[in-house]
Amino acid sequence: GYENLREATGRIVCANCHLANKPVDIEVPQAVLLDTVFEAVVQIHYDLQLKQVLASGKNGALNVGVVLILPEWFELAPPDHPATKKDVQFLKYPIYVGRNRGRGQIYPYRSKSNNNVYNAIAAGYKY
Repeated sequence: GYENLREATGRIVCANCHLANKPVDIEVPQAVLLDTVFEAVVQIHYDLQLKQVLASGKNGALNVGVVLILPEWFELAPPDHPATKKDVQFLKYPIYVGRNRGRGQIYPYRSKSNNNVYNAIAAGYKY
């Protein structure tokens, strides 16, 4: 798996397999109050008619996924009030989003997928 989902360059590791640079929309609150549950909505725009080759060799729906990276010290709805903690940071911080469509996504628990490098023995064709 990956120790850190971001490389030293700041690049999200999803880009190691998913090379295309495509837009993504994210909606998050401008501010979050203490002990508040909030929602992050990520929209991935793609043609729903696109297909991918499945393990069975048949065409199927595309795999679509998102990686949302919050700061390591960020806590979601902590059970105790964060104002009593001295190490809580009440500052602005970045949120990183990586998205993919198609094979090769990184699973949420950081293990690598079955996307391995294979060399074709003949030129293929586009569907």
